[in-house]
Amino acid sequence: MLNILSDSLGKLGTPTYPLKQAADNLQVVGELALATPTPIDIIMRNKFVIAATRMGGKTAIRPEFTTEKFIEQIRYLMTSEFGTLKGPCQNALQELPSLAIRAKLAGYPLENSNVQKAFFGFLMSYVTEGFVNQDTTGTQMGNFQGKWHGGGF
Repeated sequence: MLNILSDSLGKLGTPTYPLKQAADNLQVVGELALATPTPIDIIMRNKFVIAATRMGGKTAIRPEFTTEKFIEQIRYLMTSEFGTLKGPCQNALQELPSLAIRAKLAGYPLENSNVQKAFFGFLMSYVTEGFVNQDTTGTQMGNFQGKWHGGGF
């Protein structure tokens, strides 16, 4: 499994320390999820063995947890935790589809609830901490560095 910030998935930039920590945590959780069989893995293995013996060796296919289902699950986690009206959440919703595809390409088990929680933490770190020499704070109005002649608030 690749780290979600791996350059082999496409160069994003130099991550800040908190973003690097969140990505490393996501990788550890993902590797642990792959190493630990979940109840659905056990059920599907049993169904496969039963189906293979009954159907003369035909394979049973596990239903795939699609990227769209993963995105829905992350949206649910976000709205239940923070709502969607805050700036970081709005930014996270914009970045979610591309990062979800990146997580799938990196080999993360998207159906695992621990991976979903770790990905949510990574996503929020991605939009709030970002990369070195990249401003992720505030709004356009809040980042205004110039002077307004004859006005303001």
